[in-house]
Amino acid sequence: MSPGVDDRYTYPGSGGVLRNQFGTTDPALLDEAMNDYASLEWAALLREPIPEIPDFSYLSYIHERLLGSVIGDEVVGLWAGQIRRNAAPMGAVGTGVVYAQESFIQQGLDEVFGELARKDFLAGLEKAEFFAELAEAWGFLTQIHPFRDGNTRAQAAYVDRLAFRAGHPIDWTSIDATELRAVRLRAMVASTPLAEYLAGHAPDDAKFEPMWVHSEGLMRQLTMVVKMPDLRTSTVPTPHVDLFNGQLRDSLQSLRDRFRRHRDG
Repeated sequence: MSPGVDDRYTYPGSGGVLRNQFGTTDPALLDEAMNDYASLEWAALLREPIPEIPDFSYLSYIHERLLGSVIGDEVVGLWAGQIRRNAAPMGAVGTGVVYAQESFIQQGLDEVFGELARKDFLAGLEKAEFFAELAEAWGFLTQIHPFRDGNTRAQAAYVDRLAFRAGHPIDWTSIDATELRAVRLRAMVASTPLAEYLAGHAPDDAKFEPMWVHSEGLMRQLTMVVKMPDLRTSTVPTPHVDLFNGQLRDSLQSLRDRFRRHRDG
């Protein structure tokens, strides 16, 4: 969506600032809150098992987890994880790319996830075939743009889980966000460049280490401005899961307190 455009999801006259649970109309503060919360929730989500059937409900769940503590309010509702409805026309800023009209979203989702389901969500494929299929699906999802905001974060996290599940984990710390955006948008019409780019960042000798170790790397590359309080380089050995959960709770509470002080100050 073009900068400065308001719709039912934004504060009137705010220039496109999403309604949020902190009540802030400062776009920089809102971006910071979304990035920080997404990073912490991603670190926690990566410890969870991947569903046997990772369909759209899983993508929706990821979106709600990453952004549900920030976006939405009592006026528009808490809409994280929900398909956009009655939003302004959407497109990729600065590109001229237009996303799907709302009347086509459900049909598009049925098609892309139906195809993924028929292929067992790409499990069991060799590397080249896996990324070819994944890139085609991601290009379709990019065009559908099912959520009002946060599609890049949620879709990349979903893609990461599919790649991990299939045995082809992506090294997000080596990915350039600008390059990824370019090939992802291009994948709406030609998916080969995205397939080659992702495959080039999925080393064959990758080890299945605890993936939350790299959560900050993923969100850093997706947002380019992420700051992950206290957990930036943390590793979490299995015997210390309870401690890790405590760190997450404390960090999330610290974030809430910090953003509310900023808003009220």
